[in-house]
Amino acid sequence: MQTEVEVREPKYVLVIGIIDAVFFTIFLFFCVCVGISEHDMMLLFLCGAIFGGFALLGYGMITDYCLRRLQVSRTNCQYRTWYGKTTAFYFTEIGCVEQKLRMGSLSVLLYDRSGKKLACVECNMKHSNELLDFFRQNAMTVTESDVLPKGNTPYRNKQQAYITETYPAEKELYPWQFQHVKQIKWFMRFLSWGGLFLTVVAIRYFSARTGILLMMVLPLLMYIVLLTFPNVITMDRPNGVSKEWRTDHVNFPFVTFMLIEILGWPSLEIMNIRDGWKAVGFGVIIFLIFFLLYLLFVKNKKPLYGTMAMIIMLGVFYAYTTTYHANWICRVKEPEHEVVMVTDQFETGGKSNHYVLRVATTEGEERMDVYKTMYDRVEPGDTVGLCKRVSVFGIHYWYLHEL
Repeated sequence: MQTEVEVREPKYVLVIGIIDAVFFTIFLFFCVCVGISEHDMMLLFLCGAIFGGFALLGYGMITDYCLRRLQVSRTNCQYRTWYGKTTAFYFTEIGCVEQKLRMGSLSVLLYDRSGKKLACVECNMKHSNELLDFFRQNAMTVTESDVLPKGNTPYRNKQQAYITETYPAEKELYPWQFQHVKQIKWFMRFLSWGGLFLTVVAIRYFSARTGILLMMVLPLLMYIVLLTFPNVITMDRPNGVSKEWRTDHVNFPFVTFMLIEILGWPSLEIMNIRDGWKAVGFGVIIFLIFFLLYLLFVKNKKPLYGTMAMIIMLGVFYAYTTTYHANWICRVKEPEHEVVMVTDQFETGGKSNHYVLRVATTEGEERMDVYKTMYDRVEPGDTVGLCKRVSVFGIHYWYLHEL
């Protein structure tokens, strides 16, 4: 029989917190530097609200892992919150142990004999099951309230495909993921269709950086929601599933994710990257982080082949566009400008044409992709501006603009 139990956050909270904090702090720092140097208030606001918010979330996860815990023994107990507030009490002071749905998560709450809350831990924390067993071994009753949604019962059909056979077990192991399916569904709709509309508006009416930030952050938000609710959000719906299974699961907005990424492709045409292998390496790192995070969060769930194929496709698209967008935003110093002469112009690519200008630079003749509008307004012999930039990741890129 156990004499002491310590409940704390699992290690993956620390790992995700470190990755989140480092990644978004770097982006926040360089975006703020660019915004201050160019007096771009919209960039500063978006960076502070989006990247700053995610960075704070990462630091909060690190603090939560390091500080928050509940220690219970047969004599003394101690509970510490994520911000360091400590409450000490005797085991005999515990008057009620309740397991209930709280803020979308199944939690265990301890109350004293007067009804005052002493501590609260979530059921997905490390050793939470041992805590419940400890109370039962010491003749304390654990009451349950709002553990399952009203009017809903666990699914028990064992005759369907693997995904439906594991559905009841998933609801028992991860009940907190199934409590607010409707809210998750509406949030994903708002994030996908609202995000698509906001991206189109930003591209049309705001600066290029605003649109680029949205195209980087909105798909990432969708992916984070998927990682948070991997048992509820699905990509590959199997045939023959029950109505209850469809009710308790949400389709991932694969189409809108891809559309938001594709909207950024026209802006990539004019970004002529000079360090091809560095850019490829950068994209591979982004893809590996994207894919490994999925494997980390769904380690207890066997994914379908179709789901894995779609995750790989999303990762490739996101890594491709982010390679351009991240290097565009995070430049390390002021760009160099040069006036160059157009020596030739031509189109390539068949149906999806690419518009190319050959220009004479101080380093020799270079081939540069440009927008169609610029291509139509210049002719061989005209002079245009050449902007040379280098990102914080050491990747050089050039683009042309009219004088």
